[in-house]
Amino acid sequence: MESFKDHFETAGGIVINPDGRVLLVTNQIGTITFPKGTLEEGESYEETAIREVSEESGLKNIRLIRELGLISRSGFKTEHGNTRSVTKTIRMFLFCTDEVDLNPVVEDVIKAEWIDPDKVERVLSWQEEANFFHQNRNNLNIEHK
Repeated sequence: MESFKDHFETAGGIVINPDGRVLLVTNQIGTITFPKGTLEEGESYEETAIREVSEESGLKNIRLIRELGLISRSGFKTEHGNTRSVTKTIRMFLFCTDEVDLNPVVEDVIKAEWIDPDKVERVLSWQEEANFFHQNRNNLNIEHK
């Protein structure tokens, strides 16, 4: 039997639309979070963040602005039908998009939605992600081109 890893390196993003709203996703167990996921073999953090944002939102036109930093938190990982508590380090990037329609293309995301920035901290399921958003909020102003 393959053993579980206790720590996962992941990458994701804060995505801002033309109205200044923030992308959040809800997974199948009801957790509301920023889009993110585990690196696949050969992927850079940036490539992983772009792929995960696209898969979890259906957005095709996202523009990388810059890296924002790291979030470390507990989490859950399901492998081979077993779910276990793990530690995640999430490398976060800032993106913008001119798209507004959301349509997740992966099974584990049941909803993607645009949230007013004033509500993001209250809606996120993980306090570490809410704290990260709070710390970075003043640096999220984006010129949409």
